[in-house]
Amino acid sequence: MKRLPVAHIANTRIMYAKIERTPYALLLMEASVMKTAQHNMRFRVYNSASYNFSDLAQMYLKQNRLSEAKWYLLQSLQISRQQNDNRHTITNLINLAAVKTGYGDFAQAKQDLVEARGLASSLGLTMDVAAVDKQMHYLEDNKNTLKTEIRYAETADADPKPAIK
Repeated sequence: MKRLPVAHIANTRIMYAKIERTPYALLLMEASVMKTAQHNMRFRVYNSASYNFSDLAQMYLKQNRLSEAKWYLLQSLQISRQQNDNRHTITNLINLAAVKTGYGDFAQAKQDLVEARGLASSLGLTMDVAAVDKQMHYLEDNKNTLKTEIRYAETADADPKPAIK
């Protein structure tokens, strides 16, 4: 009887996808997530919309657009509380504390972290308690270093255009 040859596993490397971070690509990603969030809110799929708002906030955080990130995190936080999505509420509170730290509002950031820790410990979520503790230590260590460049939401034109009658 003949034996079959030994099979060899190909020695290939998996290439990771690279997502462009150009302003145009970010604008397209933002528009896509915004459209999905609007769709979910329109058809009352609030849990998914909450995650869409969190995604938008993360995009704005990466661009250092803190005021927009804060607004979307607050929206997501409100929905996650209404839907009793405790894990997402904890994550939103941690991210909101990061935004407030970026503003230099350490007292409110600490309040958010204390609330997140209380919620996580009451539910027995030890991993989330550890994440909140880590964020608290980061907050305490970096109280003296404030980000110098904060980008705010785009403002309206200084001189409004006349209305067409």
